[in-house]
This record gives sequence, structure tokens and C-alpha cells, in this order.
Amino acid sequence: MSLTVFPVTDDMPKKTKPMTAESIKQRLRVGMHAFSFTTVNGIVYSTKGTLDFTIIPSDKYPKGKGKKTDAVIRYYDLERGEWRSFKPESFLGFVDFIRKNGVFY
Repeated sequence: MSLTVFPVTDDMPKKTKPMTAESIKQRLRVGMHAFSFTTVNGIVYSTKGTLDFTIIPSDKYPKGKGKKTDAVIRYYDLERGEWRSFKPESFLGFVDFIRKNGVFY
């Protein structure tokens, strides 16, 4: 799978209903999800991620060495195979997966 990056433009759709950091994390805890957020340098980053430990490989479980903070949401990036994070206020939204012939797109 490849990463798709788009520059932010004025004609892009805006967020319609803001989600709280807790509601984003709650949704990520069950299953895998496609979602987008704006990076600190203004690029829209679209990815597939999760917080569901039945999906995350056991050798990638957190080791408890990081600082806990509400300033960012940490998630497991299924495309990169590593932990990543974003600021809740930069979250743009979830995108539903499409299943075709047993494969999720």
C-alpha cells in the first residue's frame, strides 16, 4: 500500500463535526480505520491505523517508555508498521473501508 499525501487548499472540504480526542481513540480501539489529519507542515496525511491490540503485532506493543500526554493521539500505523501520532485538533475525519473480493480498500 502506498501513502497518499495532498497539500491543503482552500477548496478542500472542512471538518463537519469535531470529534473529541477520547472519541477518536475510542473508535480506533476497535478494528482498523482509514483516517486523515493535517501534519504540522500543512500536508494532509491519509493512513490506516488502529489501537486494537488484536490487530497490532505483539512485538510492536508499547513498552511503556513514552510520556503520557493528551496533546497527541498515538496510534499504530498499519501501512508503516510503527507507532505514529497526531494532534487531536488536526484530525480531519475517518473514511470507511470498502471491501471488494475479501480485500479492504
